[in-house]
Amino acid sequence: MSPLEYARRARLLFLAAGWWNVLVGAAGLVGPRATAQLLYGDGMWTDERLLWFAWSDFSACVLLFGVGYFIVAGDVRKNHGIVLLGVLGKAGVVVSFPLRYMAGAATVWLLVPAVVDGLLAILFLLFLATRSRLDV
Repeated sequence: MSPLEYARRARLLFLAAGWWNVLVGAAGLVGPRATAQLLYGDGMWTDERLLWFAWSDFSACVLLFGVGYFIVAGDVRKNHGIVLLGVLGKAGVVVSFPLRYMAGAATVWLLVPAVVDGLLAILFLLFLATRSRLDV
């Protein structure tokens, strides 16, 4: 694969990852009650303000990671630190979300972001391991 084709594919990867994160983060910010109920069931909704501050903070961070992936997509030869942070964050999702489901604290829908983030983490690692292909 030519460096140009490799860069094009990498750009598409980070654009897709960016949209995934922006849409998921925005859903958590715009519809916190609906997303919480979808992912954690009816028992998740509470009037405890601190919980909802944490929910909105998490959603904002997810959205901001998406912005970071858009930055990487703008020039895949740069900003590899953002990609590494993405791998670490996505690894946290891959570990913690299924544990919440297995403990009965979440619905099966929480496994969807775990699977998507797991696939993205693998692709991000492959990108980091093969980024020398970008050299012309």
